[in-house]
Amino acid sequence: MQSKKNGIYKLSKSHEAKIMGKCLNCGSENSDNAKFCISCGKKYFAQVICSKCNSLNPARAEFCGECGHPLNKRPSILTIVFAIIIFIVVSLLIGYMFTALAQAQWNAST
Repeated sequence: MQSKKNGIYKLSKSHEAKIMGKCLNCGSENSDNAKFCISCGKKYFAQVICSKCNSLNPARAEFCGECGHPLNKRPSILTIVFAIIIFIVVSLLIGYMFTALAQAQWNAST
């Protein structure tokens, strides 16, 4: 949920970073997902404000350029897919080890 205070949009309490809603060229307010400014037509770049030092950073930044504080972005789709693949591989390896152990115990008892 978004809230607005002094021209700064705050995403939610779980996100520390805030997204600016103003055009860098003309200063008019735009929606957070705008690609072009509604007033001047220039390419719109959202900025992220660091919650620790309040400096402006590009929207794509993962860490503050001033103090190095993480800007709490969502993980990319590639990161999520990679984590799922790792989870599946580890699960399969654990399952194989338990199956091999059970087979060895079965063979030893017969």
